[in-house]
Amino acid sequence: MQERTSGDGDLKSKTLSTEEYEVTLPEVDETNEDLIGLSVEEYEKKRREEEHLREECKKMIAEGEKLLKKKDFPEAEKFFRQANTLCPDDDRAKEGILQCVTKNFENLDPLLDYDNASLAEKSAAVKKFVRAEAGERLETMKGRFEAEAAPLREKFFKAQAARRESFRANRKYYLIRCAIFSVLLLALIGACVVSAVFIPRTKDATPVILTIAFGALSLILLLLWLVSVRRLFVAHRFCRENERMSSTEEGARLEELENALMSLSLILGEPS
Repeated sequence: MQERTSGDGDLKSKTLSTEEYEVTLPEVDETNEDLIGLSVEEYEKKRREEEHLREECKKMIAEGEKLLKKKDFPEAEKFFRQANTLCPDDDRAKEGILQCVTKNFENLDPLLDYDNASLAEKSAAVKKFVRAEAGERLETMKGRFEAEAAPLREKFFKAQAARRESFRANRKYYLIRCAIFSVLLLALIGACVVSAVFIPRTKDATPVILTIAFGALSLILLLLWLVSVRRLFVAHRFCRENERMSSTEEGARLEELENALMSLSLILGEPS
């Protein structure tokens, strides 16, 4: 760029040069909320930490793979679980855990455990891996459980509804009974106090007799109230227990089947 200046009638020219500098900033993943608003230094530090975790995760998985080939499933599982802790989004770590707990899918029962099944819940890749290894057997298992659970559901919920009405009616009865006894007890205690107030004010024996009578009735009513309260708590416990599947033998089995079906749904997902 040239600039002309005048001094003492002379024209002078001066050339100014500018150099362009290019600054490259790291790309920030706008979908990652943890990175939004970070400075360049903070971003670089976080990126290095994540890279370090990834490297450690790869090492854990590599060790797990070695042990898996030797069929040392308990030790291999430890490494895969460590990798899953370091990188919860690593599919191979999850697959390795499932391979270990099932002994390379020879025993599928551990997949019925929710903690194991949930490893595949949010990963299509893990679901696909499990389907490739044991999809048919798991579908067969799921069908068998569903066939057993269907009649149990109808039978259990019908019986539960019938018990619910009976238990609630029983609880209502003791609730009303407790309320009535409470009102009567308070009235008798009040009458006893009023009678006792008149004892020193008169030579008549009537206040004494009434105080004794009201006191005795209060004591009897208190015992009846305590019995009713105890039965009310028992009735309430029956109502609460009735809502739990495990309250009966059939319900406990149905709960077991429902949990197994939920785990299978998590780990299988929808057929592709």
